[in-house]
This record gives sequence, structure tokens and C-alpha cells, in this order.
Amino acid sequence: MANYKLQEMNDLRNTGKRTVYPKVVTNRTMDTNDIVEKMKGYNLGIAPSTTKAVLENISNILVTMLSMGYNVKLDGIGIFSLTIGFEDNKPKELEDDADKMPYRKVGVKGMNFKIAPNLLKRLKSETDLERCESEVTQLAKSPYTEKERIHRALDVIKHHGFINLQTYANINELKRTAASEDLRRITARENPPLMSVGSGTHKAWIATPHPSAEIDR
Repeated sequence: MANYKLQEMNDLRNTGKRTVYPKVVTNRTMDTNDIVEKMKGYNLGIAPSTTKAVLENISNILVTMLSMGYNVKLDGIGIFSLTIGFEDNKPKELEDDADKMPYRKVGVKGMNFKIAPNLLKRLKSETDLERCESEVTQLAKSPYTEKERIHRALDVIKHHGFINLQTYANINELKRTAASEDLRRITARENPPLMSVGSGTHKAWIATPHPSAEIDR
């Protein structure tokens, strides 16, 4: 049985609305050795070392085939595909019909996974959900307004050239999830005061050329 709790989202825009969503309470994250141990009961004739080797081979084949432009479908599991994106600070809008956007740097951002319909059906039918807390969990809210959060980020960028997610969360007293959502919303607006660079663990945010005019939006 899986447990869940109801958690209140941060009201980063100070709208006064208190939105709640269900969140799975994770027991822990199982690693490869855990999975190999669990799989002993499915096929008794297969040695754990063989199972582990197969799992490692799946990882290797995903890297090989996705890097060559293939999607990978594993029956009963789902489809894996590559996600890419720009890794430079150049504009994303075409200037005119003749603009071919030369000298753009593009890199891997991650991997998409689309679950197989049968696997999703099994998950729905075999998962029993039980609420483990009677109260709605309230997240700590940032004591700063959006304008103040942006100014605080720009102060860090002024001294260090960039700001990462953890630093943004720390200086604005936010959880990493809330900080990530805050930055996503800020950078998604037209002419944002901040913009992201890099990806994955190397992702950071820098100031756009003229951020001051957009902070009050």
C-alpha cells in the first residue's frame, strides 16, 4: 500500500488562493541491488549477477541508441526519447525569413519517458492509496515578495556572475521545488529579468541585459 498526504502549494504570487495537491509519501529510493534482490522471486533460475548485467546493459543501450537519434520502446514498460535544448544565450526568436540561426549551441537536456498503457493500467488497478496524515501539510512561505526575490537574486548575480537553484532557494527561504517553480515562472514571461543557462546539475541563472524594467511586472 502506498501512502499519501495533502500538501499546500506555495502562494508565490500572493493571490490569497490556497491550492492543495496529493503527494506520495516515499518510503525510500530503491537502488539496483534492491531491484536485483526483489527479482529473485520472479525467475528462480536466473542468477542475480545475470539480472544485474541485464539492467546495466539496458542503461548502456539507452545511451547508445538515444545518442544516435532513436527512440527506445521496451514492451510493457514504455518509450524513452531524447530531449535537447539551446545551451547558449542567443535569442530564440527568428529575426526574419532569412535568419538561419547560425552558430547555435545545442545539447542534451534529459530523457522523456512515456509509460506503456498496460503498465499504467496495472499501476492503477494494483495500487491502494491511503492517506497517512489528517492535516493538510503547509509549506513554509517565503517572507519576500516576488520583486524582492528577484532583487536578491540579482544581488548575488552581480557579485558572482550567476545564481544556482540552491542559492536562490536559500536566500529567499524557499524549498527547492518552490524555488524551481518560481524561477520557471519568472523566466517564462516576456522580456524576463532572469534567464537560465546550462542544464541539469550545471543549470544556473543570469541577469538579462536590462532586467530592471521587467521586475515590477
